[in-house]
Parts: sequence; structure tokens; C-alpha cells
Amino acid sequence: MDLKAAFDEILAAPMATTSFWKDLFLRYVFHTATSSDLLADDLLFYVKLPIVDGEVADLPAEDLLIVRRRTEPNAIPSDEESLIINWRETFYLNTVVQLNFQLMVAVCTRRSVGTEVALEAHRHVAKRVYASPNMTRMDQKGHDYAVSYPLIYFIVEDFEDAFANIIIHENEYLCVEVSVNFQVPDQQGSVVASTSVSQKLNIPTQQTPDRPMKVTIFQGAVNWQALLNTFQKQQVSTLPFTRAAASSSGDRVEYIMMRGPGDKGHTQVAVSVPPAASASGDLGASDSTDSLRQGLMRGWARLQQTVQGRYEPIAQLRTQLTFVNIHWTSIINDIMDVYYGKYNPSGDPKFTTSRPAPETPLAAINTARHLAQARCQEMAAASEK
Repeated sequence: MDLKAAFDEILAAPMATTSFWKDLFLRYVFHTATSSDLLADDLLFYVKLPIVDGEVADLPAEDLLIVRRRTEPNAIPSDEESLIINWRETFYLNTVVQLNFQLMVAVCTRRSVGTEVALEAHRHVAKRVYASPNMTRMDQKGHDYAVSYPLIYFIVEDFEDAFANIIIHENEYLCVEVSVNFQVPDQQGSVVASTSVSQKLNIPTQQTPDRPMKVTIFQGAVNWQALLNTFQKQQVSTLPFTRAAASSSGDRVEYIMMRGPGDKGHTQVAVSVPPAASASGDLGASDSTDSLRQGLMRGWARLQQTVQGRYEPIAQLRTQLTFVNIHWTSIINDIMDVYYGKYNPSGDPKFTTSRPAPETPLAAINTARHLAQARCQEMAAASEK
């Protein structure tokens, strides 16, 4: 997909119509899919306008999207179906889903370099992840999927195996980054670079000889003490009356949510104590032969420790990332910023291209409702003829 060409057309059509967005989707998304795109996922997602019974109204999450397979005869909605499609968001959503994203998780320490403070990676895992408008609860059995749009989820199904060796100790940081890779030269023909955790940590990235550009769309870090404090508090929050989740290895697991800087996205981490990491085995998962009474006693003991401000000593924590979520507008904004520079309402001459105001969740909602209102009026007028 020629993302730069598509964005250039968008910038040249500030008053874009529904037909413009539909045509853009057909030319840049539907008709230009590569074989690698089809191997990755042949699904197409159509975002519906907020219309119920001919009136503007909020749609339930399960009704937000129409999903089709690219190979199906009805892959493109009929003319009648097209009337309720938000082609603008449909273009952006399918663009995001087709991009090549990489997740980087690293265990780091801080060190001073002159007057600068840098992060040094000791262990890291990099893997490709896929954007999806659906979510699943990794902390629950069954992993049922539900529509998450307008949040885009990057789910790690094999998180237990992928991050089995991501273990954090005192004075260390857990760093998380999601980035997207594609090629775009600047005006002089050189590749535009971006600042990222992996670059700061001097971690090699999977790049082809033509040096694709890397745009960081999520970046965050949490220190050992903050992670430990949250883990210990969650350990006793539901005890002694319930048993916590356990990993496939039997370790007791707490699922901890972390917010990105500036509330930009969230990530969930499955945190557990590796075997022999604590002073006693009390914090591990209950054996299948344990009686309810034994489980309640251990839970009560942990609850007493919490009330008294004391916790079982823990030397290390295993941290396994399960997902990252980001609003679609944030992803589009980050890519636009790299292509055209940050939004520049003052007309600073250092930006040669004037880009539109950044997308925001609220603006996206208002635009969708405006389009829905116009569509309702069109349908009402057509029914009167």
C-alpha cells in the first residue's frame, strides 16, 4: 500500500466527500493488497455510521463493524449497505490493520552518560504483532473476542512462551514499545528517523537493506518498585475468599494494567513470582490437592501482612505482556507527524506541507455523527419520493 500517496490525496481534499473516501479505500486498500497482506489476514472491516432505525444513535459495540473476507463475492458492501458505512473511518481502520507492527519488551537499567541519563537493555524480546479492532480477556479462560473499536488491540496470544525470560529485579525497568515500519524518504532522499526505545537502548531492529522508517506509536516504562507494589496489593485484594489466576506453569499470576505516557494507550502485563524467587512458597499458586481451609489460611495470612504493611520478600518478578491498546486516531496522528511534521497552525515555514488538525477521539465521534445526520436526511428524502 502506498501510504504516502494516499495521505497526499487526503491533504489535497480537505472537504472530502463520502465517495472520495470509498474510492480511496477501493484503490489503496482493497485493490492493492500484496500476497503478504493476504497471508497475514484477508479480513476487511467496515465501520458503520451511528444510525439506528433512520435516526442518529449510538450503536452497541457488537454492531459497530461489518466484517467480510476479501475473497468472498460480497467483499464490497452493496449500494444499499454502503449507505450506512463510515467510509472515512473504514479507510483508516483497514490501513492500520495492514501495517507492519513490531513489539519490543526490554528489561533495562538507568545509567548516566555525561549529563544525560540513558537506559541500558539487559534482556529484550522483539516480535511482530498484528493490529485488530477486537479484544480478548487474557486473564480469563476461553479468550472470547469482542469488538474493541475504536481502540486497536495488539494481542500476544503466546505471551507465556514469548516472555518467559523477561524477569525484572530491583533497580530495573520494564520498557515496552510498539512501532510501525515502512519506507518514506524525506525531501533530500534520506530516510526520516524516529526516536524510540530500541534506538536509545541500541537494540538491533529487523530492518531491510533499504532502511525503512520506524515510527513509534506506543512507548512506556515502569520501575521495579512500582510494579512490585502493585503486584503485592493485587495479591491480597481478592483473598482469602478466592483463588488468583495461575499460569500454565502453576505460578500465581496477577494481571496488571499500565497506562502509557499522557494516557496514550494501555498495556496489560501478567506478573508472577518465578520458582524460588521468594523466601517461602506461600505466594505460589495453590496445589490442586490443597483443601479450601488451607487456601483460606494462606489468604488470611497474606491479608494480615497487608494490613500490617508487611509483604513476603520477593527478589524478582516474571513480566509477560499480554496486549497493548491504542486509539486509532493516535496511530494515524503519529504517522502523519512523521510524514508532514507536527500540526502547525501558526504557519511555521520549516514545515513545507500544511497538514490538517490532528485526529482526536472526540473529533472522530463528532465527524461520524455529522455524517450520520446527513445520511439520515438523504434516506428520509429518498423515501418521500
